[in-house]
This record gives sequence, structure tokens and C-alpha cells, in this order.
Amino acid sequence: LVYPDGREMTDPIVIRDPHAKNAKPGDKVVIEITAYPEQNLLAEGVITEVLGKAGEPAVETQAVIAAYNLPGEFPERAVEEARRASDQFRREIEGFDAKPDRAVREDLRKTYIITIDPPDAKDYDDALSIARTESGGWSLGVHIADVAHFIPLGSALDQEARKRGNSCYLPRHVIPMLPEVLSNGICSLQEGVPRFCKSTFMEYDRRGNLIKSGVGQVLIQSAKRLTYLEAQALIDGDHEEAK
Repeated sequence: LVYPDGREMTDPIVIRDPHAKNAKPGDKVVIEITAYPEQNLLAEGVITEVLGKAGEPAVETQAVIAAYNLPGEFPERAVEEARRASDQFRREIEGFDAKPDRAVREDLRKTYIITIDPPDAKDYDDALSIARTESGGWSLGVHIADVAHFIPLGSALDQEARKRGNSCYLPRHVIPMLPEVLSNGICSLQEGVPRFCKSTFMEYDRRGNLIKSGVGQVLIQSAKRLTYLEAQALIDGDHEEAK
């Protein structure tokens, strides 16, 4: 007998040949129902996958993935496009250094820009810059990773991202919306490396009133990866805690 998780089915399911997949008592398994319950008869099914011992964190994570049919590996075409995008980015940076084209993308690598995320953050897709203006107000920049730059409309990457819709964050496991070469690579605003961004710029007076704003395409280089705790320590003036 297999006892289903969840609330939709609560009665046990008969498995005629549990040894076909070497399942053992107490294992978490994935099944396919072959006969639904009728009158006083239980449902019947076959085991399609043995995940491991029930209760173990990694096994329970795999059970959630199976239960909600979350996506697995990326199609090879999407992975290959991501690799080509990474190579393209390297060439673009080399070309930018050789002949900056500020009409297309402004170089902000010398601007002090930081990321602020939880200590266990898996990706870094936004960053901040802030500076005093001559009038005593503030100039604020919000920088978001320019993911769309690397994903042509209608490409295999685009189609797969549309299908997934978002990344899924599970305990100790992430199912990304884009291949890791993008999500954890050239689209992650890591410390000390150049990255393309879409940015918005806002200027405030000394009373905090918005004076003007604008948007642009930029090239940044994060100066520091801060955690929320480190950022709060700096705000509170506790520089030792922020180190």
C-alpha cells in the first residue's frame, strides 16, 4: 500500500509489484494510478520512481518537485543559447573597453554601487547607488540586471523562461527560470565584476521631494555585496559589526 501526501486523496493505493523499483517500507515514491477507486475497491497504481526515505529533507524536496510537476533540466538548445550569450558578453566588454559607446550604454563602473541581500541569497539582480547633490539633496540610482539583453524574443531561452514563469526557491534547492550560466553568471550583479543593467535615476531635494527622474542602459561594477544585517549596522553607525 502507498499512502498519498496532500488532501485530494486520503485512501491508500494498492501497488501490486512494489519490488519492481526496489521500493522499501517507509520510502517516499512517485506513482501512476492505473485504476481509480470504485465502490469498496481501493485505487491501484505502479511505482514510477523511488525518491528515498520519507522524512529526509532532500527526499521531501524531491517529493514537492514531483507533486507540483516543477521543471527539471533545461533543454539543450536553451543551454547552448545561454553559453553563446556568455561568450557574447565577454566580447562586448572587451569592445566596450576598446571603444566606449556612451550613446548606447553609460559606463558607471567607477560609481560606488552596492547590492543588499539576505545572507543566504542565491542571486543578486538589483543594486543601489546614492550620493549627495551640490544642493544638499540626494541622487539615487536603482540598477536591475539587464537580462533581456541576452534573450532574443522567440528564442529557446525566451520560450523556456515564459513556460517556467519564475524561479522556484525550495529549502536548500533552487529551480531557476534561466540556465545557471545566466542566472548565477552574467545576469548576477556579483561583487567586483562588470554587468549590464537597466537603471532608473532619481534626484531628491533636501526635504526628500522628488525633483526629476530618468532611465538608461548602463554598465556597472558592484563595489560591495552587503547583507541586510551589514547594511543596518552601517545605518546604525556600528562599523565593527558591518565588517
